[in-house]
Amino acid sequence: MSTFETRLDSFPTGWRPEIGDALVGTVTEISTRESEFGGDYPLVVVATEDGDEIAIHGFHAVLKNELARLRPREGDKLGIKYHGRDVKGGYERYRVIIDRADGWSAPDWDRMTEPVPDPTGEKSWAKPSDESTDAAL
Repeated sequence: MSTFETRLDSFPTGWRPEIGDALVGTVTEISTRESEFGGDYPLVVVATEDGDEIAIHGFHAVLKNELARLRPREGDKLGIKYHGRDVKGGYERYRVIIDRADGWSAPDWDRMTEPVPDPTGEKSWAKPSDESTDAAL
């Protein structure tokens, strides 16, 4: 593993996977880059067991979404495997897993919040108040 000072003398290599290629490493940096197609995408740098630093440009939709869902942090162990282009959907397929440095993991509970009926008949994504929760019991 390289030291902080020795990292100044090198640049991470961009990951350009072929079908079946996998990358496993410890997250050392996380930033964003502006896409030439508009918007931003995540740039995650990992250090492999060999001490190489590899830059993962998360501009493909599946990879970008998986990184956003998992929200890697510096120190986490990150694994990514490229499975090629989906024949039917035309998107690039990735499998992304994470091993948290602190062992913590949880689903994205905010995305699982069910709509709460509004007295006006419209749907609201607000979480129920304590009163409405107690009344339902």
